[in-house]
Amino acid sequence: MTEETISVATRIKKKRRLRIAYNNSQTEPGRKIAAIRFSGVYLEDLGFNVGGYLDLCINDDKSITLRPVSSEQNDQDAATRNMVQKTGG
Repeated sequence: MTEETISVATRIKKKRRLRIAYNNSQTEPGRKIAAIRFSGVYLEDLGFNVGGYLDLCINDDKSITLRPVSSEQNDQDAATRNMVQKTGG
């Protein structure tokens, strides 16, 4: 059996209303927490890479912005944070 790679184009709406549901907390057993399921949205199609990271920003108007961050950028940011912590700045 040979492996093949195919490209699948998806149609993504720029704005989408997602339902907030409940999920079980992984840190506090028995506690319910708000959770969002991104059903039908592939983050890779939006510029997020497997092994990368995302910045979750809560804006002044309480909206949420997700921004893709490459693993290289994450490593650079971590090195900068470590340097600042060591120098006390």
